[in-house]
Amino acid sequence: MRSNFFRLPEDTQHSSTIDSLQSEHKDEVSPFDIIYNAAKDKNEKIITSVVSAACVDDIQKGSEGTPVSKLASEGQHEAVNFLRTKFNASLSWIAYGYALGGHVNAANDLLKLAATHSDRFALWKKMALGYALGGYVNSANDVLKHAATPDDQLALLGNIALGYALGGHVNAANDVLKHAELPTDRLTLLGCIALGYARGGHVNAANDVLKLAETPSDRYALLQLMAGGYAIGGHVNAANDLLELEATFADQIVFLVSMAVGYTIGGHLNAANDLLKLVLTSDGLDSLLKSFVLSKIIADNLNKIAISNERALLKTLATFDPDSQYIIASKLSNYKEALELVPKAIELNTVMKTQKLTFNQAMVWIQQKTDTANTRADNSVVSTKSAAGGGTDIATSDASAININALSARATEKATSEKNDTTSLKLK
Repeated sequence: MRSNFFRLPEDTQHSSTIDSLQSEHKDEVSPFDIIYNAAKDKNEKIITSVVSAACVDDIQKGSEGTPVSKLASEGQHEAVNFLRTKFNASLSWIAYGYALGGHVNAANDLLKLAATHSDRFALWKKMALGYALGGYVNSANDVLKHAATPDDQLALLGNIALGYALGGHVNAANDVLKHAELPTDRLTLLGCIALGYARGGHVNAANDVLKLAETPSDRYALLQLMAGGYAIGGHVNAANDLLELEATFADQIVFLVSMAVGYTIGGHLNAANDLLKLVLTSDGLDSLLKSFVLSKIIADNLNKIAISNERALLKTLATFDPDSQYIIASKLSNYKEALELVPKAIELNTVMKTQKLTFNQAMVWIQQKTDTANTRADNSVVSTKSAAGGGTDIATSDASAININALSARATEKATSEKNDTTSLKLK
């Protein structure tokens, strides 16, 4: 009997860390970069326009975290304080950024703003992750001194292990295992390390972790975490290689779910769509069930992402093939709005594929096509009105067109007849 996922310390799951949904389209500036640059200029108006429907911390990008954590990692204190005071940017993300950049004093100063021990511990967890990712071993070890209980220590060690592995600090990651007092603690730390290596794309190091599994069930649990980690990091080939290891339906669906979750919260929606296509093109009725399950999983995780406006929602839906769009839209929290957008999203998806365009280019292409069609229709109406001497608009009724044509023919016949009469008189 194979084990289910063992539960990692909260921060090591990184369920909210996502890449910007616009990251895959190079012709756009992502909300992350807009906020990051505007904060340096203290431009409140621009930031407000971006986060009007979302928290400033909802817009995240990989290991950089949020705009405020990137600014903190660079030591841009004024911009950090601007986002904190004006937009209530998270102290935890600020602590993570300062630690990632090795700004120890600035990180410690944040602790003074924490009202309770629980709040301070949340900051320490983020600092542990940041210091480890940045390779600051001494600072990471100093954070461990704040663990009041074995559970606290495991939580901090989990983040440190994840950070070292994500940053590719192999020796430091291995040293963390020495702190494990129980077999279950060791397995938890191995899971953090496997997840970190996979997210960072360190394939060989991740495979080495598998050799440390003591039972087949432990190894299987580590493989699940690696599948999700590769997906979060956008390492498609590595994730697919793991999928090929599993032959049974039950095992494959577990790995597919891990990958679907990872691609979605990692912001790699094209990869998520490719995963759905891969499932649909496989043989057997199982493919339909897998596709439905994965579409629902993707929608559930999209609900955790800040989709700030209608355009962002349309763009998200248009990334997926038509076969999946209705299922995904129906499972979103704002499903009514999403379902109304599906026909346009299908049109955009078709144009993007057939014309090889990005979302922005496809939007322009469709608008130009619509404008051209409207212009031709207007010109047709104007031309008909002119020919009819300002008569009834033929676009309004087929019967009117017939009457106008009849009147026009009679008028021409009468004019010709009168001209002939005049000519006849002159000849006489």
